[in-house]
Formats: sequence, structure tokens, C-alpha cells
Amino acid sequence: MGDVFGYSGREQGPHAVAEWYRYDGKGYTFISRTVLLNPIAPQQIEVTEGGNLITLDNWHNQGVGAALAIYSPDGKIVKQYALRDLYADSDVKRIRTSVSSIHWRCDGFSTFLDTPRKLLIDDSLGGRFLVDVETGKFDYRADDGKCGR
Repeated sequence: MGDVFGYSGREQGPHAVAEWYRYDGKGYTFISRTVLLNPIAPQQIEVTEGGNLITLDNWHNQGVGAALAIYSPDGKIVKQYALRDLYADSDVKRIRTSVSSIHWRCDGFSTFLDTPRKLLIDDSLGGRFLVDVETGKFDYRADDGKCGR
């Protein structure tokens, strides 16, 4: 827990781990295993039909560290973003904070796969991120989100 904001100096355990398996109609075959960027566990995950894994935020620390990470089916990091990679500093300062978190995403179901390749994330400022989960590239549309207005 020592990597989690608010737990500095505490004993550190292993980071979260993800494993990929493929179902062939009869059983599961192990594909890959990777240690995630999340110190404890992602706050939310999405898995695409192609096997990409998307992790959002850290348990107990929304918006701190790797706020968005995309992994390929072989477990390699496609792209990772901290909030400073997604927003200008002036926008980060507008986002509500708590003792342990920066609440950049809408409460509830703010993230969903629109197509097998496109992830939508509605943010607390009223905008929406459109993320290509194969490349990690994103587009931000300031007024397209469903909350924060």
C-alpha cells in the first residue's frame, strides 16, 4: 500500500496483476500475465473483444498516478496517462478533489466501449474523451460529456 497516496511509509505489497486467457470452445488457454501500474487495484476496467485491457484510476486514489492505462492482449503497455497528460494544468485545478482523490470522471457509469476499438470517458468538467484502445490516441471534446454541466 505504500505507493498509494495517503499510505506513505506503510508496508508495500505486490501491485495488481492481470492475466489473459483465450477460450477455444472446450477450455481456456493461458496467454499472458502482467503486473499492472495500479498499486492495489484499478477502480474500473474495460476489456475489448480483441483482448485489450483498459484500467482507470487506482483504488482509493482516483486521478492519482496512472489515471488511464491501456494494455495489449500480450500484457504490454500500449499507453498510460496521468491527468497532466490529459488536461492542461488550468483544467486540472478546476476538478473537485478530496483528501485522496482528484475526481476527474463522472460518478457512476462514465466510461463505456462505444465500438470494439473506441472507449468513451465522460469527465466531471462536462467533456468527453474518445480513446482509440489499440493506439492509445485520444480526442477530447469539451462539451460532449453527460455530466459536470
